[in-house]
Amino acid sequence: MAVSWFCAVILFYYVFGEEVLIEYYPSQSHIDAGSKVQRKREIKTNDLPNDVYTNDTSQQIKWRHFNQEENDDDGEIHKRALDPVFHGHPKTREELWNMHFLNETAVFDQTPSLVNLLHNISLTYLKDCVPVILYDSQVKSKESYLVQKVLKDFPMSVIHGYINESNELVQPKLLHASTDCQHYILFLSDIKVSAKILGKQPENKIIIVARSSQWALKEFLASVNSRMFVNLLVIGQSFKEGDDETLESPYILYTHKLYTDGLGASQPVVLNSWTHGKFSRNVDLFPLKMTEGYAGHRFVVAAANQPPFVFRRIKSDLDGGNPRVVWEGVEIRILKLLAERNNFSIEIIEPRELNLGPGDSVAKEVMLGRADIGIAGMYLTSDRVRDMDVSMAHSHDCAIFITLMSTALPRYRAILGPFHWHVWLALTFTYLFGMFPLAFSDKHTLRHLLHNS
Repeated sequence: MAVSWFCAVILFYYVFGEEVLIEYYPSQSHIDAGSKVQRKREIKTNDLPNDVYTNDTSQQIKWRHFNQEENDDDGEIHKRALDPVFHGHPKTREELWNMHFLNETAVFDQTPSLVNLLHNISLTYLKDCVPVILYDSQVKSKESYLVQKVLKDFPMSVIHGYINESNELVQPKLLHASTDCQHYILFLSDIKVSAKILGKQPENKIIIVARSSQWALKEFLASVNSRMFVNLLVIGQSFKEGDDETLESPYILYTHKLYTDGLGASQPVVLNSWTHGKFSRNVDLFPLKMTEGYAGHRFVVAAANQPPFVFRRIKSDLDGGNPRVVWEGVEIRILKLLAERNNFSIEIIEPRELNLGPGDSVAKEVMLGRADIGIAGMYLTSDRVRDMDVSMAHSHDCAIFITLMSTALPRYRAILGPFHWHVWLALTFTYLFGMFPLAFSDKHTLRHLLHNS
């Protein structure tokens, strides 16, 4: 049956002389060789083509060429064909003018909302200290108008500084001001560099306006670097896929919960949100931290022998074996009471450079980060207060200077003092030889007496 249909098709083309059209795709090398084949499509023609491959002279096969250049250049200029149907969302003439000339787009400007948020937080929480505003190079180059608007109408006195491309503060003295109370507002493109810039800030309030994603913010709040800030507030903008750009996006306010387990991990917490000029709820943006203790976290304590505050003793078993160091003293007892009250444990180590003295050697361990706490009966000095966090004084020490007791002077010594007797004798002879000639002279000078011939 299939053979009969095939024979019928061959007979139909033989009778009517139809042309068989075969599609031919030349290779790129054939095109580059300069082969110019005129592309035409002719149906039912009597002209015999140049390239014909057929087994029957009555059957004509026409090759159809693709990827060939048109060679029908008649020298005339032809208009380009246009699609009468526009595909897309065209902008009006007014929108094009706003975009190109007035630099205005339909996207909602979030800057006024952020400026109002910072002003509101500053008036509520930063009135007790002078705020310091710091911004990095990317914010300065791309969002300089934001910093200008924040500084223009700031409700109180403010100090501002610049962070260079190496993530270092150009004015490092801003971190070591004469006043202990100093809050910071940071505009950063990368929130992770904040710990490197400010260092440890256990009391000052830190506000970070981060241009990072919400995932990056939560990763920083859960990291070890966020533990360097206790009073921390991070402001991030809410970005959701599919949101209308013509509407205001809320700002999300984050903080962290410190020491959630024994390893010292932190947990990000969403405090509030700001949109349309108000907060979503009434909460404290700087809540108290570590109210439930430190979850059994272990702190390293550097201690040096300084009786009666710290005693270092070596004890052993009854047979004299198993020698071990035992620490006692007033500060050891105070530290154990604090550990029991705040749910943490301690590990006592000795400083590496004991030749510096008990206080200085322990202080160096803390400043280099090898210890969290230092105890050695240390005195409170201005340098230590500047470089470290010190506790309240638990003892007061009084020092005096002693000298030999002074005896009562004789009366003549009290009159002739403070000069010696030969000084007074020289002054007396000088007065006698000088004042008598002057007294008998009307000219009150010795010149005429010396030259009187």
